[in-house]
Amino acid sequence: MEGLPVELTDLPDEILLLILKKLDNTKVLYSFIGVNKLVHDSIFTNRLTVARCFSDDGPWPQSNNQILDQFCLQILPTIHHRIEWLNVEPSSLERILLCTNYPNLCGLGLYNLEKKIALHKTRLIHIFQNQISSLDIEFFRCKKSTLTENGNKDIFACILTVFSKLQYLHFVCCFFIDCLYLLDGRFDQLQRLSVDIDRILSPKIIIDNRKQLPNLKRFSLHCKWDTHKYNELIVPLLHRTSDLEELDLHLVVYSEKRFIDGYDLKYNIINHLLQ
Repeated sequence: MEGLPVELTDLPDEILLLILKKLDNTKVLYSFIGVNKLVHDSIFTNRLTVARCFSDDGPWPQSNNQILDQFCLQILPTIHHRIEWLNVEPSSLERILLCTNYPNLCGLGLYNLEKKIALHKTRLIHIFQNQISSLDIEFFRCKKSTLTENGNKDIFACILTVFSKLQYLHFVCCFFIDCLYLLDGRFDQLQRLSVDIDRILSPKIIIDNRKQLPNLKRFSLHCKWDTHKYNELIVPLLHRTSDLEELDLHLVVYSEKRFIDGYDLKYNIINHLLQ
């Protein structure tokens, strides 16, 4: 007897769960919401990337607005109480945040942000200011000819004002000065900071870079380009983080006078963290 065709939804929940866990959560919800209650599991609803346009391996192409419509009208209102983290883009941010309420939302990822849009949208997010404790920001990668050293100052001022309970922040931008803005002492409740930047240059404007950061426990700094500002900028910053428990540095340092080896790291950094 020839075998009968088997639908994916006919599989036992244990096997179906193993299959769905290997897929993107957004695609799972779009395909199975209303079909199988298994997709209401926290594995698929806790953290979502909901965007009209993302990278090539992202949820869907920009032209397919029908999918975004279904998320805003049906899917998100159905699972809103289960969502703890949302990754969104500026183009769909307002619609996604206002289509329902998110009582358990504590983390937010904002991608491809431009300054003008970010200032407007950040004010929109004030409705979650008492909920958001983790924030992931990726600024729009501007061309080299248009880079400005203080381009994100106003954005960080908004962040400081809106997200008063923020404990974790990860941001991707161009300049090291953005890191100094965030660590000028006003954001003293921050416990974890992860920074990915293009270049480390001496700031042309004066920033208060002396206050200690006793609450910062984990700090990660990754820089795309090499730098010769290790002694001038990196070491003084780390001297302010004497209570760090975890430190992750991914830097290419150019130094004419000496080789930065394990002894140098111990003398200039580790010993200060142990005080």
